[in-house]
Amino acid sequence: SVLFCAPQTPVAFAWAPIPLGFAARRNLHLPEASVTTSEIILRLVGVFYAFAGIVGVRAALSTRLIDIAIAAISTSKPSRAETGRALWLLIGALLVLTGGAALMLLLDAAAWLFGAAALAQALYLHGAAPYLFDPGDPPDETGRNQTTNAFVLYLLATAFVVWAAYAGKLIP
Repeated sequence: SVLFCAPQTPVAFAWAPIPLGFAARRNLHLPEASVTTSEIILRLVGVFYAFAGIVGVRAALSTRLIDIAIAAISTSKPSRAETGRALWLLIGALLVLTGGAALMLLLDAAAWLFGAAALAQALYLHGAAPYLFDPGDPPDETGRNQTTNAFVLYLLATAFVVWAAYAGKLIP
């Protein structure tokens, strides 16, 4: 059954359950619920990237807290590179989180959010990191390779989400 809102007065409403059996659905012309494989995969990808975004936000905030604590102990300010890297990680993680949440809901905004997050990651890997953040504190080669591999996987997921939006699988 579903809830039906029947107005009693202009300002008051009474809620009454009405059964929606086969005959009621046929008379109301409600579509039968069917879930496609692509919707399931899209939602699972959304769950994965929403979780990844939560982990990223937590990592960014933890890193920033540790940077501030170390700076307080050494009586100096955190470096601009550390501050910029933490801010970039936080913004990127928030984009991934909101993109994943939008994809879980099958919203077409997910395509734009995934695209924005992919662009931010590309700018970080090929612009900000090598020229702004890494010269004074270069990353280890293994970590940079893992980041690049994750970026390629994210690009594939972004292409899948854009295809889903183009194919009309996402809700406007």
